[in-house]
Amino acid sequence: MMARRKGLEHALISLAFAAITAYAVISGLAWKHDVATEQANPPREHAETRSQWFTSLRRAESGESVSPALARPMNLPVLVQRPAGPLAQLAHRNEELYPSTATINGFTNEALIFRRYEIEGPSTLMHGQLDMVFVVVVLLPLILCLLNYNNLSTDRELGRLDVLITHGWRPSRLLWTRTIQHSLAPLAVIVVASVTGAILDDPTSPGVWVRLLGWLGIVSLYWTFWVALCAWMATWSKNPLNAALAAVSLWVGIVVLLPSLLQVVTVRITDPPSKIHVMSLARTAQAEALQSVDERVEAFMAEHGSEIPSEVENVAAYYRRAYVSNSAINSKVGSLLDEYNAQLDDDLKLLDYLQVLSPANSIHRALHEVAGSGIVRAARFQREVRMFFRHYFASIGEATMNQQRLSVTEAEAIGELRFAESPSWSTIVTAALGLTVLIVVVLLHCARTSRRLEHPVG
Repeated sequence: MMARRKGLEHALISLAFAAITAYAVISGLAWKHDVATEQANPPREHAETRSQWFTSLRRAESGESVSPALARPMNLPVLVQRPAGPLAQLAHRNEELYPSTATINGFTNEALIFRRYEIEGPSTLMHGQLDMVFVVVVLLPLILCLLNYNNLSTDRELGRLDVLITHGWRPSRLLWTRTIQHSLAPLAVIVVASVTGAILDDPTSPGVWVRLLGWLGIVSLYWTFWVALCAWMATWSKNPLNAALAAVSLWVGIVVLLPSLLQVVTVRITDPPSKIHVMSLARTAQAEALQSVDERVEAFMAEHGSEIPSEVENVAAYYRRAYVSNSAINSKVGSLLDEYNAQLDDDLKLLDYLQVLSPANSIHRALHEVAGSGIVRAARFQREVRMFFRHYFASIGEATMNQQRLSVTEAEAIGELRFAESPSWSTIVTAALGLTVLIVVVLLHCARTSRRLEHPVG
């Protein structure tokens, strides 16, 4: 009867875990579909605007009379888009906080780019969404602890373990048989859900399957780590109550407290740049540079607002003044943002090594890198946008300063941004190696403590 009741409890826990996991995958797929739909609409609008700009330029190049305000280099629109990662449906939590689509032109500057990609939506950040990374990092170890906390404690309390030992059973064999048997169902749920999520999203891309193998490898390491911990914990617990308290304490310590402690340590030994301070300086530089040109433009528009098409020289001069103004902003802000990004990169590299102290942190970061999501990827996208913008801004500079238009060939040569996926392999490899070392250490301790149970005690 007790075995049947225990089996029913395990089945209910596994079913609840499967339901939560299925919801995480479904919500991730829905989110990724919404992203694809959202990014499909702006490109149509952008394509029309860009086509109109090139049409006006070709007319002007052929000698046809064109409004002086059309096809100016400063107005050339270029779309920048951060697509959802290859496995982002499995790691989409808070991804909606990072704007993914924008159109830049000559009136954009680096301060505006930096401000656009600051975190938005604090309520979403607070509540978030349920995704597979959360399921793996937080819920999987909790489920494993619930399924395995009394693998030996009940037998020890009732004296059955001594009887089993006298009949030739080795405690270590009994322990691992039960632990692995109880732990396979949650792992199977994660594997099936992950593969299903990949198939339903994009089953034709070889890159997706390579990333999926990496994803499953990291999940398997984390699962093995917790299975080893559960087995080790069972060798110490003499009754179910102590076992339950030990399981909860172990989960809270590794999943909740240790990541918080690592954050405190990281802040203490690094000097993380303040984004708020950088944004404040960027806004100040922008305001100072724009003040004079805004005043001139306002006066110009008040005097010639209805005559712009005929004021060829004045219109060209307006674009030149705007270009000079944005150049001033970029020169003041660019080096500041480069310094900010360099410091951020140094801190992330240091975190790659510190993360081995916290398995939950290392797996969380590694899964995001494999999936193609998270704040690190968003920061890489922002840097690529800024680098492309510098190329774009330099390309339109000579023609704008000479109050001329670009040639069609020059305009086409500017191109458009194609975001390059570049996961941080140091983060992934460090997480895998660090977790492997921890697994070996726990297994050795488990083997040593399980030997204490090989001789019956009264």
